[in-house]
Amino acid sequence: SPCQWLRELRLESQGLNPISLLIDCAKCVASGSIKNADIGLEYISQISSADGNAVQRMVSYFSEALGHRIIKHLPGVYKSISPSKTSLSSDDILAEKYFYELCPFLKFSYLITNQAIVEAMECEMVVHIIDLHCCEPAQWIDLLLTFKNRRGGPPHLKITGINESKEVLDQVNFHVTSEAGKYDFPLQFYPVVSKLEDVDFEKLPVKTGDAVAITSVLQLHLLLSTDDDMAGRISPAVAASMNLQRTVHMGQRTFAEWLERDMINAYILSPDSALSPLSFGASPKMGNLLKAMRKLNPKLVVVTEQESNLNGSNLMERVDRALYFYSALFDCLDSTVMRTSVERQKLEKTLFGEQIKNIIACEGVERKERHEKLEKWIRRLEMAGFVKVPLSYNGRIEAKNLLQRYSSKYKFREENDCLFVCWSDRPLIGNVVRTREVAWWYTLSFGCPRTNLYGHRSARKFAIWPCILFFPVVLIKLSLNILDSPYPWLKDMNGEDRNKYLARILNACAKFIESGSIMNADTGLDHIAHIASPYGDAMQRVATYVSEGLAFQVLKNLQGVPKAVNLSKTMSTSEEQLVKKTFYDLYPFLKTAYVITSHAIAEAVEGEEVIHVIDLCASDAAQWIYLMHRLKESLKSPPLLKITGIHEKKEILEQVDTQLRVEAKSLNFKLEFNAIVSTLENVDLEELPVKKGEPLAISSVLQLHTLLATDDAVVCNRSSKEEPMHQRTFAEMLGKQKTNLSSESSLIQLSLCATSTKMMDFLKGLWKLQPRVMVVTEQESSGNGSLTERVDKALDFYGALFNCLESTVSTTLVQRNIMERTLLGQEIKNIVAGEGVERKERHEKLENWTPKLEMAGFGKRHISHHWITQARKQLQGYGNGYSFCPENNSLFVCWNDKPLFSVSAWTVQKMNNMVM
Repeated sequence: SPCQWLRELRLESQGLNPISLLIDCAKCVASGSIKNADIGLEYISQISSADGNAVQRMVSYFSEALGHRIIKHLPGVYKSISPSKTSLSSDDILAEKYFYELCPFLKFSYLITNQAIVEAMECEMVVHIIDLHCCEPAQWIDLLLTFKNRRGGPPHLKITGINESKEVLDQVNFHVTSEAGKYDFPLQFYPVVSKLEDVDFEKLPVKTGDAVAITSVLQLHLLLSTDDDMAGRISPAVAASMNLQRTVHMGQRTFAEWLERDMINAYILSPDSALSPLSFGASPKMGNLLKAMRKLNPKLVVVTEQESNLNGSNLMERVDRALYFYSALFDCLDSTVMRTSVERQKLEKTLFGEQIKNIIACEGVERKERHEKLEKWIRRLEMAGFVKVPLSYNGRIEAKNLLQRYSSKYKFREENDCLFVCWSDRPLIGNVVRTREVAWWYTLSFGCPRTNLYGHRSARKFAIWPCILFFPVVLIKLSLNILDSPYPWLKDMNGEDRNKYLARILNACAKFIESGSIMNADTGLDHIAHIASPYGDAMQRVATYVSEGLAFQVLKNLQGVPKAVNLSKTMSTSEEQLVKKTFYDLYPFLKTAYVITSHAIAEAVEGEEVIHVIDLCASDAAQWIYLMHRLKESLKSPPLLKITGIHEKKEILEQVDTQLRVEAKSLNFKLEFNAIVSTLENVDLEELPVKKGEPLAISSVLQLHTLLATDDAVVCNRSSKEEPMHQRTFAEMLGKQKTNLSSESSLIQLSLCATSTKMMDFLKGLWKLQPRVMVVTEQESSGNGSLTERVDKALDFYGALFNCLESTVSTTLVQRNIMERTLLGQEIKNIVAGEGVERKERHEKLENWTPKLEMAGFGKRHISHHWITQARKQLQGYGNGYSFCPENNSLFVCWNDKPLFSVSAWTVQKMNNMVM
């Protein structure tokens, strides 16, 4: 590590250094010194961790936010690597659930809110609650149970729920009405599908005689973002042409000058900024909402908002205040939840991390986390006609008991009719109630203490942040970005023309990147973002991942930014197994390969009492379970089956071993499994447990191509560290590195001297084992050339692969979307963005594999008609587009007559037939 000296510092020093580095890095970003910021982010990546202590966790998310802020000034690149969310994901929902469970703040809010409603509506017979963000049924189920036990009987309860998602409102309606039905509770639920800013309050189903209560949980601050973005006021046509203007002027300005000017001049001060003087008409949307609420004559308005000041236009101001707030929040979790908690990690990454990113990286209408302190909300609401009243005594007692169940460090403090929930004697949550003759206003404002993370600063009050409450439903919303595109003429293009158009733009972007014309590439990627979609047709889905790979390629000359924004994502073992099983289920390719392999092995070792199989990637027990059944059915006395499985993950080998032994026991089959924990390129073939003369077979399913990555040198043409930033333009800074062609590239004619030493040594090592048969399954694609060639081949191959599912699998299937994003999408990005040893997806067609294998001493084995007949059964139920194409003693699995995968069987040749 370049930061080895940091590891030797005392614990308290380690706490200060990441924050100090982070602040310096933020200053570099704010001033446009991107080179220095990139260096700072690289250092921070060495000393921060999402799994570390409170400081390390917090700093890792702040550095990610700064990385995203840098990338956002390339709008095309940013949209490619960070597409806008169109709906709640399962991860979002889980994170919100974990926040509800691990922290007391939302439960505290619900408790106090419900208690205020119950006391305000003590004698009312018809209570009408308007929930401005209705998403959590638990809050209203608790209120319903409280009203049920009211002296004199429960009121007739009406709930008008507002949410932009119909599915969410349907689920809330179902749970609340079901609970009411159990107790014969009089309840009516009115769903209003709309954004809060678009709600017409005059059309809400409020009747004369209804006692109205309005609740807003972390929603009002969202309206403060609507008037801040100058670019948002221009026409779509002008916005679309801005990239062209940037490209023209880019050559006249350095990146630092261009970025600094953008950050200083691109945004005007929000009328609702903390720096702006408050006036009732400052924000039309906020003012109109408060006026509309006042016209309903509510008896109670309950508002929950964060107690912090994050609505400034100055980046450093927001960084400093966000550090204060989130340092306390992370410290609370660090004191009450184990660091190894999966739930805590999910909460911090998906919820806290996204909020920090929005505060630091976003501007204009995109920046939703615009929190303000209680005193400013008080003034706004006073101008709307609300005054303060004290909190309920019963509510305080119940809230205190709730907090004590989490930690004894949570305490109360009353001050000026406000109630503060404290952490270690420091204010954490503040409460105040306001009223007038016909309306009450009640607010919850959360605060965080200053902790020892910033011990050199004075104590300040902070607040909890907004979040969507947990709701147990997974939502997938299809969104074709063309509908929101600034290029409306795209809507008139048919699918075929649009896909050709996408392919042309992607290939043009690849050429721009190769030539160092980064701004032109960014303009193209920005254009693609309006057409591509992970939920569209096959080409739109593929284009999403190809454009993401191109965006990664642009950022490769930066060191710290890619690390900060976690461009290199890895899957857990369970996630990897899940997506591979989904691929196995949705496509027939692996099933076909397993059948051909099993029949080839059974035929090659027929009559032997012992069969030894070497699996070069033992990640799927299904292949060998099929072989056991095949041998059991065809032989009276099945042989001893020895399987040597190679894989880099021990836990996967253990899973395969367990599954095989269970199946072997049920079949009364003799089985021996040897696990070799190693990558394919590091395995020592001479040390494998193979006995001399033992009947041996080898299976390689989509593995040999990974060995082609070892001999691809990358020559970096970076400027020296001493070269000042102002002497290099942005294009020069991010211009693509010159890359030597891989010795295995399809652009280089195959010869003995050009063949990869690693590959040839491995193949010759397999030959020395003298297998009876070796079955090789590989992708029938040529993606091992230049960037432009790789993009073209990826569009061709993966376009067909994605198209396979169009006629057989729903585009909304969650498993399909996950598999495409985490498996196929990652493969595409590795092909497009990877260079050198990191690019593992270096596929070659069988015509290129044949001479390699022949040079190593292998010859093709005939694939019998019986094997093909058995394999053809695997295509049943997968649609009419699949077919087999036998050719030159090999088998190709095709979609609409286009070969996608090849399966070939090989045997060893005599030494005098080998090319040495």
